[in-house]
This record gives sequence, structure tokens and C-alpha cells, in this order.
Amino acid sequence: MAVLPTNAVAMAYSALFVALYIAATGKPVIFDVSPVYMGALAYLVVFATVIAFGSFLTLLGRIEGDRAAYAMVLQPVVALVISTAVEGFRWSWPAALGVALVLAGNAIVLCGAQTTATARQAL
Repeated sequence: MAVLPTNAVAMAYSALFVALYIAATGKPVIFDVSPVYMGALAYLVVFATVIAFGSFLTLLGRIEGDRAAYAMVLQPVVALVISTAVEGFRWSWPAALGVALVLAGNAIVLCGAQTTATARQAL
């Protein structure tokens, strides 16, 4: 599937579902036009949505879904590292335990996949 059209269709569906949710709940739409909010929104639209989702779709096309899913599991770990460096995030034992479990789970799955691939080649 082509990345840009797929990205556009996915975002259109997301916008439609948000509009339906707003219509169903009757909640008012509040939009802040302050420079800080608009800058944060622009960042999220360009980098965190368009580029990130497009990158994931490209990765998905290159290495297929099962291996691309492991990369997505690491995303919160990367976010915590960035938050630590930029925002002064303070680590707690649940956060550290979560990161340890994510890394251990990825290692187990990836080592198991390599072992399986080696066993298949031996046959």
C-alpha cells in the first residue's frame, strides 16, 4: 500500500470518528489560538502524526507487521528517555519496572524468532 494515500485515509477516518464522538456526546469544541497551543499542535500534526505514522507504514511495508510491532512497543521507552532529558521526568519504580518488562519481552520474542529462523534453515 502506498504510504501517503494510506496515511491520508487513516487520518480522515480518525477525524470522522472524532466528529461523530463530538456529535454523539454534545460536548462543545474548544479551540485555543494562543501561540504556545498552536505551536504544540503544529508539532503534533507534522512530526507526531504525519511523519511518525508515515514512517511506521514504511517500516511495516519493509519488515512486515510482526517485526514492526516490536518497534512500536519500544515507543513509550523512547518517549520516557526524551521526557527525562527534556522535561525533567522523574523515574519511579513502576516506570523502571515497565521499561524493564518491555525490554525483556522484546529480547525474549526476538531471540525466539532468531532461534526459530535458525531451526528452519537447519531443516
